[in-house]
Amino acid sequence: MLISKKIIILWILLSSLTSYTVKARVLHVSQNQLPEIDSQVQTRSIGEAVALLQAGDTLIIHNGIYRERINIDKDGTSEKPIVISAATGEHVVVTGAVRGRPGGLHLFTARRYTTG
Repeated sequence: MLISKKIIILWILLSSLTSYTVKARVLHVSQNQLPEIDSQVQTRSIGEAVALLQAGDTLIIHNGIYRERINIDKDGTSEKPIVISAATGEHVVVTGAVRGRPGGLHLFTARRYTTG
């Protein structure tokens, strides 16, 4: 009976630890407010969203021309890749055409994971 109680207590402790794991998020970039999406997962610039990325997150970029310098220096893993994608059916352009400054999309990472 004592062993059974210890196992139950251990199971309860381990179960409570799993509830504290960080879950992958879906973040959105849009030049306009997206009323159907929680404002806490929206940003106006890709760079701002990239700063929030963690392994396993997905970044969806909505319609528009984004003129900004972007340094992606985050790492995913083979189990938790970081996915950056245009929103389905929307046209996204990322350009470094900021007057007087070099820019564009710059990818910096120690590891690269792709799916296919």
